[in-house]
Amino acid sequence: MNYINRLFSENLLRKTLILLLIMTSSSVLLAQDDKAPEHKGLFIRGQVGIGSLSYKGIIFPFNVENNEDVIPAGYANIDLGYSLSRNWAFHLNFGQTGGQYSYIVTTDDAFYRVTWLGIGASYYFIPSNIFISTSLMGSSLAYNDEALEIESTDAGSGFEFKVGKEWKVGKQWGIGVAIIYTALSWEDPANYREVVFEEFGGEVDDINAGLFSIAFTATFN
Repeated sequence: MNYINRLFSENLLRKTLILLLIMTSSSVLLAQDDKAPEHKGLFIRGQVGIGSLSYKGIIFPFNVENNEDVIPAGYANIDLGYSLSRNWAFHLNFGQTGGQYSYIVTTDDAFYRVTWLGIGASYYFIPSNIFISTSLMGSSLAYNDEALEIESTDAGSGFEFKVGKEWKVGKQWGIGVAIIYTALSWEDPANYREVVFEEFGGEVDDINAGLFSIAFTATFN
């Protein structure tokens, strides 16, 4: 399982480097496009993709020799806000990631889910329409294992950084790709300790996770 996860991460890194090259090349080609979009008014940007989640801080009796792992993850997020100028958009963002939890070898019915709500800003480089975006977030970590009949939810914090490239496909629409890094942290996760770990004799420290994703984007503005 660890070999597959490492292979997944290495392949994701190669694809990311290729994607960066494509984004840079396309920005040069569009640099002389006078019809590049000017962002103004209502701003809605959706993102859907896949990624690799690394987490550290959990020591469970089923796998006490390793408290760090890297697993595949899905990614979904929507930014909703307003563009105050040609380049700047300010927005709320709501997103989620999740997948199968790899620490406990029980059944395929063990899952984790992270949900976040935050506030952020995006800057578009005109006319190339390359953007960077940052957000500060509050997050919720949920874990469910039907085989062990345990469930837990904890609140935490997070930070997200995105860089992407969009192409104009209509008067107010753009589609593109983005590379996203989401940092998440849960300090002293009491529910995990009480519901999951103390019950089965394990330990838990502050949990830190990093989600690296590649996503398709669609923006209305």
